[in-house]
Amino acid sequence: MTRNESRAFRLRSTVIGLALAVAAGGIAAAQAPDIKVGVFGPLTGPAAADGNGCLYATQLAGDQANAKGGINGRKVTIVSADDQAKPSEGIAAVQKLVSRDGAIAVVSCSYSGATRSAAPVAQQAKVPMVVAYAVHPDITRAGEYAWRIFSLGPVQGHAIAVMAREDGKAGRAAVLWAKNDYGESISTAATQRFTALGGQVVLSEPFALGDKDFTTLLTKVRAATPDVLLVVGYYNEGALLVQQARRLGLTMPVYASDGLSAPKFVELAGTAAEGVVVSAATDLTSSLFKAFAQEFEARHKYVPDSVPSHGYDAMLVVLEALRRGGASADGVLKGLGEMKEFTGVNGTIVFTPEREIRTDQSFWKIQGGRFTQYKLVPYDRVK
Repeated sequence: MTRNESRAFRLRSTVIGLALAVAAGGIAAAQAPDIKVGVFGPLTGPAAADGNGCLYATQLAGDQANAKGGINGRKVTIVSADDQAKPSEGIAAVQKLVSRDGAIAVVSCSYSGATRSAAPVAQQAKVPMVVAYAVHPDITRAGEYAWRIFSLGPVQGHAIAVMAREDGKAGRAAVLWAKNDYGESISTAATQRFTALGGQVVLSEPFALGDKDFTTLLTKVRAATPDVLLVVGYYNEGALLVQQARRLGLTMPVYASDGLSAPKFVELAGTAAEGVVVSAATDLTSSLFKAFAQEFEARHKYVPDSVPSHGYDAMLVVLEALRRGGASADGVLKGLGEMKEFTGVNGTIVFTPEREIRTDQSFWKIQGGRFTQYKLVPYDRVK
């Protein structure tokens, strides 16, 4: 064999060896078990519309990733658990997903109470948890395994106050809020910022989840003569509250938290929802959101709102972390740490050192029975 023939032989051997290695890697990836990602939220009970919408969105993100070959050749499987929006069930949900189902990361599609109780469980298990829309500050304080892609409660509260003072031109506000972590966190911040901006909160009253008759509360509102009504709660109570307010002749502008940014709110409140402005953290006009919404609607026959879109983004963040760091809990945590910026359907996600996000606060207005993009409050004004 000549020197040239020998060199050519070695080159062919190297190429064949690399090809065999790549093929072996592909076969190994194809034979590897599915990567399991857990999703928990209220799949039954009064908040089921939110929980299921978020779950559907995470499944859509997983299916799209699998259609493109999965994560480094491995398929992603979503495993789910129902927390019924209850703190005790949130603990059980994460325990099930991690211990029984083998999830290496979890997405919280839940409210603050359940997510707040679940966060220490994920932290102790050393399984990363990406929070889609729970707002309480204590959630990420559980430790380095808790990450959030949704505005903190205080940030949203500040934004609602800015909108009421400037858009609503209000000097006097009444605040009605759900008596739980979510309601207290947002309403407290809204009250503080509204007052700091020179306004006066003339009434602040809580209501319980499941309440149906708000006549007593609204009678107090009428007596306090506010310029604007701030509602911090969810769509079931919010719809009844707005309906009963209009029936009592209360015509002041209503600014509400993201819990009312659900199609169910419009459906239940009917014409009383017209003109209500809700915090949503979603830009309805973005092309990425429109593409997501179109595919979601084709699957589930309804237009998604802020909750599913944030579930979708939370799953996209987990998938990207898997690609970066590898298919293990430690890999997901490493990938999250490397992800200084990520573009989702709700805009660009930039994590702070505290694993929160910096984002502008979007507001929608209900017009003609539909949510319409309204105004944006820059992050620098509400942080």
